[in-house]
Amino acid sequence: MISGADGDELVTLQKDIHIPFGDKIIESTISTQKKAAPTGGVILTHGAGGDMNTAELPQVANHLSELGFACARFTCKGLNLKYRVKVFKAVVEHFMKTEKWSWFIIGGRSMGARAAVSTANELFSDDDEPGKPDIKGVLCLSYPLHPPKDVNKLRDDILHSCKLPMFFVSGTEDVQCEKVLMENTLKNKTNVTMHWLEGGDHGLHVKGRDKLMTLGEICEVVGGWCKTMRHASSCITDDQQSVSVYTSDDSKTGKKRDKTTKLQDGSRRKRRKEKKD
Repeated sequence: MISGADGDELVTLQKDIHIPFGDKIIESTISTQKKAAPTGGVILTHGAGGDMNTAELPQVANHLSELGFACARFTCKGLNLKYRVKVFKAVVEHFMKTEKWSWFIIGGRSMGARAAVSTANELFSDDDEPGKPDIKGVLCLSYPLHPPKDVNKLRDDILHSCKLPMFFVSGTEDVQCEKVLMENTLKNKTNVTMHWLEGGDHGLHVKGRDKLMTLGEICEVVGGWCKTMRHASSCITDDQQSVSVYTSDDSKTGKKRDKTTKLQDGSRRKRRKEKKD
């Protein structure tokens, strides 16, 4: 629990929302503050085997609400990626038309992260097309770059296609996201941040580390990125080309190991060359 600007204690409220989808209902929950009148927010979904209350999603949603975000979660138990994208688009449309949200950060964990990136790709428009949602960025928790221990079947096409800012949180021991492969996949992408959870597995659990500490780290980095994205334009230019890579505190030594890599675009390199000439 944190306090607002006026010193009042902020109270997180949970509101269940039932979203029509053909002859079905999409179960959703929104976390927000009592005094908030959201004009936009974050939408998250789960992986292949869970629901909107699985793993760290409720805690991330509550943390974001304490930072002033409205954060919705929804359940979609289908295992077909195209179906999950259709559901995700229906949820975004509902929050645009019914809740009157004008901007979004969308995301998910594992398969839900794949669905979020694919949804962003389908909904993104370069030219502020009327009726298109303003998606600020995409949050990916434990993105499954490849099947477990099978690095020959990369799920990277949608990542290469995405023009929006992306934020990834993955464990260094994730058997579905080999670290070197992931960093190579993202190295030429624009405006991407990668946070590595030292020793973390696909469930973002770190052996020998307190679960609340790990969860606190995840919430902190996600909240920081979302605050940056809230007032950002969804349009990305070549001059903004950068990839940042961070590694979490080592759970045994307590030492922070991080690195940041910035990739300059071709036009900047060209300008430097012209100055030398």
